[in-house]
Amino acid sequence: MTPKVNKSPSVPFGLSGLLLFLLTTVYFLLSTPYAHAALWYVNDTSAAGDVYTANTGADTQAGSSTYPFRTLGKALQSAFSFDTIFIDAGIFDSFVTVNGGETAGARIDTDYLEIVGADSKLTVIDPPGPNTLGGLFGIYADTQI
Repeated sequence: MTPKVNKSPSVPFGLSGLLLFLLTTVYFLLSTPYAHAALWYVNDTSAAGDVYTANTGADTQAGSSTYPFRTLGKALQSAFSFDTIFIDAGIFDSFVTVNGGETAGARIDTDYLEIVGADSKLTVIDPPGPNTLGGLFGIYADTQI
């Protein structure tokens, strides 16, 4: 007597298992931070040389490309991990206190954040004060991990 051989491919969990796998995969992909990453825009009070926005910025606005923020600090307060901040052409001279007497043009305390300037000559982060002043940083990145 010859054993019967099944030549059709077998699915270990059947159709319901495959459906469950697909639904779980879709849920995982939609719940990752990448799916919820936001785009924030910053612009000064001039439209000269702008690349990302056509309107001037104000921190009372939404931070969109149509209604950009005025300061990088406001965009950093609004951003979460995996977000992107686009900084248009201009000189951004606002500052934040890092700790004690140290100040910086921007303090980054969010992990996995992308900050993109219009160009290295067009986007300038320059906190007020002489460059000889101790404890003055252009950008202060605070490690969160």
